[in-house]
Amino acid sequence: MNSVESRDANTAAHQTVASYGLFDGNSELLSEFKTRKSEIADSHSQYLADHPELRAFLADYMQLLMHRKPEDVYAFTLEYFKP
Repeated sequence: MNSVESRDANTAAHQTVASYGLFDGNSELLSEFKTRKSEIADSHSQYLADHPELRAFLADYMQLLMHRKPEDVYAFTLEYFKP
């Protein structure tokens, strides 16, 4: 994640947290939340970078999902991932 994306993500997180009144204005908890959220996003990004096959696999799934547009997405997904 570059610095602009990081700033935008932090701004969005702050707006979301503020809109729900979470942390009741406690800036320490908000700071902890933002730090942890950033750590998790970085971890997820690294996992995707380490496993490029996952991105391709999920792209195939999404493409088929969008092509078929099933009424019951859960049933479709269960069938798609069935061994």
